[in-house]
Amino acid sequence: MTTKKTSKTGHDRDSPSTPHPPAARKRLTLNSIKAARLEMSRVYRDARNGLVAPAAASKLTYILSQISDLLERENVGNLSEKLFELEGRLEEACRHK
Repeated sequence: MTTKKTSKTGHDRDSPSTPHPPAARKRLTLNSIKAARLEMSRVYRDARNGLVAPAAASKLTYILSQISDLLERENVGNLSEKLFELEGRLEEACRHK
């Protein structure tokens, strides 16, 4: 007699139509690219272990990728502002010499 493989939630892992409930987690703080990368890794592991449906994992990974891109643009913008500020200070210091 063969038994079906089931996930920790009791759902049949081999059935693509079986929905997998999202794992209960505390609220994430995705305020850095590293945090987004770590969450992508968690989603990947959950999908590999059958805890998250592959379609849901794909969607979550896409969203996390978009968040990561936005964080990167924000970092570049902040660095650009700092460079312009430093350039202005340098020009001001050169004028006073």
